[in-house]
Amino acid sequence: MPGSNDYDSHSSTYFSLDQGDMQPACVVFPSDASQVSTAVSVAAHHACRFAVKSGGHMAWIGASNIGTDGFAIDLANINTIVISDNGDSVILGSGLRWKEVYDYLEPLNLTTVGARMPSVGVGGFIVGGGISFLSYRHGFASSNVIDYEVVLSSGEIVNANSTSHPTLYWALKLGSTNFGIVTQFAMSVFPLDSVFGGAQVFAIEESSALVLSLVQSTDSLNKNPDQSLGVLLTWSAVMQQYVVWVPRIHMDTSSVPRPLISASPLLDTLRITKLSNVFTEWAGEESATRGYNEWLSLTITVDSQLPLDIFSKGQVLFGSIIKRAGCHWGLGVQPLPRRMIRANADKNGGSPSSLSFDEDLFVLLFISSWTDPVDGKEMRTAIRQLEGWSRQEAIERGLLEDFVYMNYASGEQDALMKSVSTDSVSRMLDVQKQYDPGNVFGTLWSGGFKLREQTVVTDTRRDISEL
Repeated sequence: MPGSNDYDSHSSTYFSLDQGDMQPACVVFPSDASQVSTAVSVAAHHACRFAVKSGGHMAWIGASNIGTDGFAIDLANINTIVISDNGDSVILGSGLRWKEVYDYLEPLNLTTVGARMPSVGVGGFIVGGGISFLSYRHGFASSNVIDYEVVLSSGEIVNANSTSHPTLYWALKLGSTNFGIVTQFAMSVFPLDSVFGGAQVFAIEESSALVLSLVQSTDSLNKNPDQSLGVLLTWSAVMQQYVVWVPRIHMDTSSVPRPLISASPLLDTLRITKLSNVFTEWAGEESATRGYNEWLSLTITVDSQLPLDIFSKGQVLFGSIIKRAGCHWGLGVQPLPRRMIRANADKNGGSPSSLSFDEDLFVLLFISSWTDPVDGKEMRTAIRQLEGWSRQEAIERGLLEDFVYMNYASGEQDALMKSVSTDSVSRMLDVQKQYDPGNVFGTLWSGGFKLREQTVVTDTRRDISEL
């Protein structure tokens, strides 16, 4: 109840203050699927709205929390982690955070397809697809789930896998908050001892060379997928200047990978180390964006110029706002190579994803954060205008891919419907009618991205004359 230690813990552990500031009428902390079932049954009987929190890392208001008109189900106590007898899979409770998973698997010289930031929750990451440091070889995290333990709207607890409830198993791979509350995942594990990893920070003047190198590296990921990299063009509050942050992980430590560019970095932490050390380091970068947040995402065909033009536009839109204490913005550019997309299509019965493996792609992440609520209107306006301008430019240059990665998206981006193919929407609606015939989760479960009937859109361009 409000005022209790558990209630305060629930609110204080959201990544975004936008979510933590919400005040549910009460919070329940189930410890297993049967207790989640009870909560769902009570909600359905009384037509009471609810939200579900795994790690609470999604940035937008109401993604996994709710106000006084409903209650929250916090999965923090569903934190089982057990390796299988033959060592080829691990059972993960939805309330775990990925740091706990890696800390458990690392002494066994194993890992799995999980998040790259340690505070991210297991449950939300996977049901949003999940792009991982291992994704270039193994696909989305959800493509590596062997079995889901899931609570249905009826309160029934089932295991969905390739032989039991196979259509539900398929739909859950990009299921968000539509088919059931997943309480446990059985995931494939892979051998991993040490990595060559860390990050480099470059002067912003090197952004053109770095984005061009990322274009070239994206193609190479199709041949050498045992690595992970991206670039973040961002404001550094510490340095009081724009910089390029380049995180890298190479699973092969037998040789040092070539430098991305000839210029020397301002900071370089690349070394042979344990994966957990890399993620601890990256968590420090993530902490710079704690506060109130607005994230948005676009996907484009690989291009060396558009990300630079977007960043230049962002510098204009944010102007001097960014020099205020606690304000931060950045543009992340992350490869989606053809090999990764094909892995999703080929693995464990396929995926509902709309991605085509005809072209290499970039996922763009628009990040803004601030600590003083007074700055919220200007910061939200700037990042939304930047996404709108970027979308229009991508359309006009023939680069826009009609896919929005759910885990980076804003609640206004209709990300589920932009993540799955037209045929998949029809199949998922059939699954929904079978497993949630009363649409309990569609009407009572607040947050996430909702499945709906498709509508015909004749013009995707937005009026950005005010930008």
